[in-house]
Amino acid sequence: MTAQIILASASPRRQELLQQIGVKFQQRVAEIDETPGDNESARDYVTRLALEKARAVRRRSGDEQCPVLGADTEVVLDGRPMGKPGDLAHAREMLGSLSGRSHQVLSPGKVRVTHQANIPITPWLLGNPFYYIIAILLLFYIKKVPLPL
Repeated sequence: MTAQIILASASPRRQELLQQIGVKFQQRVAEIDETPGDNESARDYVTRLALEKARAVRRRSGDEQCPVLGADTEVVLDGRPMGKPGDLAHAREMLGSLSGRSHQVLSPGKVRVTHQANIPITPWLLGNPFYYIIAILLLFYIKKVPLPL
């Protein structure tokens, strides 16, 4: 199978979305530091992580022909990213803190076409799986690859 895109994510949901629209992909997990920066907004944080994942995988791949999709998802409560739970007890605690409270789920993506160029997928489309479809359509347009329809 020749990949049409490299997915820089360990997310089973992202894999499922790409499979549902018939995109051939390789998955390569990016190991990056996910520590939020001092005074970094939640939106800036998740957008930075998406870009850093795409950059890290692009550097390792050595394949300039295959675009890289980096993405991250973060639950934001009171303007701060909650992070990933460390264990089951922490996950229960996080869910308890969300109960009856308003929160956001941000999931921006970045498509890395070359070492220098990327296509942002803005966090305002987040929580909506269609942003992946938009990213893939952009990739097919840019790379002049026929759509797998």
